Amino acid sequence: MDINELLRFADELIFDSTGKHLDLYQQAILRGTWHRKKYSEIAKKCNSTKGHVQNVGSDLWRTMSNLLGEEVRKSNFRSAMERLLVSNIDNFGNNVNSIYIGDIDINVRKEIYQPLPVAEADRDSARGTPQTQLQDIEDAPDVTCFWGRKSELHSLKKWIVDEKSSLVGILGLSGIGKTTLAVRFLELVRDNFECIFWRSLRFGPPAKDIETELLKFLAAPTDYEEVLDEDNGGDLSIYERRRKLYDYLKKSRCLIIFDDVEALFTKGELSGKYPPEYQEYSSLFQEIVQINMDSTLLLISSEKPRELTGLRDCLQLRGLGEAAREIIREEGLSDSGWRTLASNYGGNPSWLKSISPTIANLFNSSIEDFLQYSPFLLNEKLKEFLRKDIQRLSTMELELLSHISSKAEPVSLSRLRAEMSLSPGDLLTAMESLQGRSLLEEILLDESEEKVFKIQPLIKEYLK
Repeated sequence: MDINELLRFADELIFDSTGKHLDLYQQAILRGTWHRKKYSEIAKKCNSTKGHVQNVGSDLWRTMSNLLGEEVRKSNFRSAMERLLVSNIDNFGNNVNSIYIGDIDINVRKEIYQPLPVAEADRDSARGTPQTQLQDIEDAPDVTCFWGRKSELHSLKKWIVDEKSSLVGILGLSGIGKTTLAVRFLELVRDNFECIFWRSLRFGPPAKDIETELLKFLAAPTDYEEVLDEDNGGDLSIYERRRKLYDYLKKSRCLIIFDDVEALFTKGELSGKYPPEYQEYSSLFQEIVQINMDSTLLLISSEKPRELTGLRDCLQLRGLGEAAREIIREEGLSDSGWRTLASNYGGNPSWLKSISPTIANLFNSSIEDFLQYSPFLLNEKLKEFLRKDIQRLSTMELELLSHISSKAEPVSLSRLRAEMSLSPGDLLTAMESLQGRSLLEEILLDESEEKVFKIQPLIKEYLK
């Protein structure tokens, strides 16, 4: 039993008994315990406190003990799981692919397309809950900690689960928590879908390769070979691929997630522009959306795809509010001055976690001392975060961003028009493109006044 089999086993065991999946902390504890890590090491990995992790672990061991009918502790968990597996295989033969805890049937062999059972109670209570489920989510990262975002989770559930929207987007700056939010959302709603497919596009694979992987996934297990055209060396035409995609998607309720979509777009151009080699992605996205058979395509990007233009069901992720305090506490920093620090660093989880070691090491964890020294300090890690976003800008966008950065206060569109040499059309185009990258924020101070625009203080500091 490897760690993935273990997590699957424990998740199904607890879900079949309680109707709830393992949460992020429980997964981290099981993973760490399997690798013989101390609670302090697990807590560090979770960006949490040792005491909190111990409390979660204590409850988890108690639950596991009740379900397995023997005492389970951190010290004997691995041996108990291995003993249980060996015992059941000895009893039922080497070809067994499940074990039984009471009347609960738990799958232990990991297959590429193995169906996951769904509890009877959830079949009755959850709208459209499938009886079986195919998952291919290897590209989804492990998420051990999650802060805030209740309203964002509610919006995603409303759009995807309740309204069955065919296209949804999560946008935001690098490090703001887009992927983390999507992983957490997936944990909460995965039983509402018959198929879940997650791919990261960060390395820019050809659209044909991704579409073929999706087809093979949807075809499994009964007609896997049908997606291959043996007469043409396994190379289906785009027409044949799209026809098969239509046929498969209309049979099942699927959640298809593409992460790091910004990697498809041209650097140095306005946001969301596909280069010729990635134009096929645009038609693939549109094809999935147009089928519109209760399935959802979720796009995650720091740069707004043009398919999301004008879309209502799109989250523009901003910084954390009160939840930023939890990050600061878990980093071991003092409470005093946390609001100012969170505001200066845009409530961006990655930015806050990047600067926290500097505050801890050089300022004895005192936020106030750090802020007195420099309210907007950029270490190398932060510079790299910002450099990736800024380097993608067109010349026109960089000119506009630099101009706004030079102003002490937010500026209005009329003022920008008067002060800059850009034509009215170019100015509006550049502003919309910067908003699509989440680099430009609009503020309506009063309904009777003109909108004004600002950029994050840390980005101002970087552009100096």
